Amino acid sequence: MKAFLGLTLALAATALAAGARSQEPALAGSPAACVEAMIAAGQPVAQCVNQSQAACLQHSQATALAATACFLQARDEWAALITDRLEAIGAVADDDVSGVAGIEVKYDLLANFLQCDRLHELSLLTEAEGVQLDWQKSRCQSTAAGLVFVKLVLQSHEILAEPGGAPQQ
Repeated sequence: MKAFLGLTLALAATALAAGARSQEPALAGSPAACVEAMIAAGQPVAQCVNQSQAACLQHSQATALAATACFLQARDEWAALITDRLEAIGAVADDDVSGVAGIEVKYDLLANFLQCDRLHELSLLTEAEGVQLDWQKSRCQSTAAGLVFVKLVLQSHEILAEPGGAPQQ
């Protein structure tokens, strides 16, 4: 599964709703903690993807290479979180459940990353610069992986909840 997550594929950068920031829990140290906090607060968990990648968006047009590197690093971090979550599911769930989780993640990533490739090819038809295209594709890939992680956490929240109700990390 780790080899698959390392593949360079891509998802259309999803426009995430910009909910009221004052009502959102803070990014409690990690994307996984943010998602759990948002679930507990009944808030949109996709905001954790935006919050986690906010630093990458702070780069100006002149530093598109730095932004690209930032998004690629974020994509790799999302992939590691997905792998960790799948391993946690495998440790507590039966083989059927963990197998389904792995298959769902694989095809969610493929579908999302295919959209990134589509957007990249469409962008090639414009006058966009190479650096800008790389930035767009890396942002799309990072967002794609982040959204797959968020979906995995939502779907596995109950599986990984401790008997007292607190999710396992």
